[in-house]
Formats: sequence, structure tokens, C-alpha cells
Amino acid sequence: YAGKYIFNGVFNYEGANTAGKYSRSRWLPTWNIGAKWNLDQEKFMRKHTTISRLALRTSYGLTAKMNEQAVNSTTVFKHVMVNRTLLKDRENALRILHLENRDLTWEKMYELNFGLELGLFGNRISATFDVYQRNSFDLIDLIRTSGVGGQYYKYANFGDMRTRGVELAIQTQNILTDKFSWSTTVTISGMKQKITRLLNTPNTFDMVAGTGRGNIVGFPRGSPSIFRDLTAMVCRPSISDCTPPTKEQIARFRELTFWMHNIQNHTLFTMALLSPNI
Repeated sequence: YAGKYIFNGVFNYEGANTAGKYSRSRWLPTWNIGAKWNLDQEKFMRKHTTISRLALRTSYGLTAKMNEQAVNSTTVFKHVMVNRTLLKDRENALRILHLENRDLTWEKMYELNFGLELGLFGNRISATFDVYQRNSFDLIDLIRTSGVGGQYYKYANFGDMRTRGVELAIQTQNILTDKFSWSTTVTISGMKQKITRLLNTPNTFDMVAGTGRGNIVGFPRGSPSIFRDLTAMVCRPSISDCTPPTKEQIARFRELTFWMHNIQNHTLFTMALLSPNI
């Protein structure tokens, strides 16, 4: 409106046959609404000649994506040829690549964003600043099961996560001629991410297995920094006489987990963790 106020809205109805069997799993409405106020078009800004662009914007919406692991809404088979000594004895066979996983659905996220756009000296210097919060839910990752269905680990919509962050981008046009141009862009960003809900609790080996199984509530998704707060892992609130580990114990723990991860020996790894000398 009048080049000052901008409103927009987007609505989608998305579907994917790689999700679960049921319509509530396969189909999802997504949407986004936003608004922008071009302050540089207001009369009270005309006296500020150095400011060529100034705008405030905000948006809120629901987005979704289908995780690349969601490939087996029905059982996936692969044709193979069984090797035999004699070629005439070779047989056709079917190999199960993925068991049916009918409950997988979209990974979803609500995102709230506030932004500022600034341009100076004919936009020779421009900057954008954004503050956002993303509440993700129904995230897909590996979870540990009882194994009754034929899989000890399977993919599922395992939990929720919150991400808060800021981002600052500054762009300058240092030289601008008909034959040569030189511009510079600097981006600074930071975020804080935390898992807020988890479907299952990982064991110690999960935390060093290099997969998503090691996620813990209160830490970022797939974080390699679990050992920075070893006390939180070892000293649970229910243990009144828990003693925080020493620096030597932490160093020894890291050494053991790295070694055991390389040889993939579950038994020795468990025995080492139970040793009182650690």
C-alpha cells in the first residue's frame, strides 16, 4: 500500500508418498504470513539524506520437509542373484532393504522472524539484521526399539527442538565503475539450539556412534559436545552421593570412547565404562 506497507501470505497443501500410509501422515497444509514497513518512504525520513533504505519486517509460518530417511512407507525389496558354483544353479531372490515404516510423517517447523534492512549513501553500504526462533517438531531420526518388529533401531519422528539465533550481514560497494566493481560481504551469525522432547534415552555407546542416536534433551541435535558436560551424564539428580569426574577421568573417558568407536567392540567398551579406575 502506497509503497510503504507490504503484506503477503502463502498457503500450500503438500503431499508425499514416501511418508506413512495414512492421509494425515502424507498430506500437510503449510503457510506463511509476513509484513514489511518501508520507513524510508515516510515523510519524516526524507530529511535524512544519508539513509537510502530503511525497513522493518516480520514473518511467521509453518514449513515442512520430508526427511531423506523416509523411504519405506511400504516394505522395500531388492532383486538379487544368488551366487552358485555352477551358473545353471544360480537363483533369483528378493532381499529386504527396508521394513515397512508406516508411521513416518513430515518434519515440521514454526518460524518467527523479525528483521531490519538498512541502506546508506545510495546503498553503497547496506545491512540486514535478523532475529529468529524456530520450533521444530516431529523430527526424524533413529530410535532404539524392543526389536520385536525385526529392527533394533528404526527411523521415527523422535522429538522436538528449539533454535534461537541472530544474523547480521553487511555489504559494501567499494569500487563501482563501468569496467570494474568490487564489493564486500560480511556475515556474522550465532544460534542456540536445544532438544526439548525426545522419544527415547540414548545409551553411552549411542553418544559416540557418530549417528543421531546420541541426542540428549537439553543439547543441540547431533551435538559432538556431550562430553563438555560429562557431569550431567554421570551425576543424575537421583544420585545423592555423585562426585563430579576429574580432568584425568574426562581425558581417559574421551580416549576410551574414541578407541572403542574405531574398533566397534561393544563388550570391551561396556567393561571399560564399568571399571572403577576410569
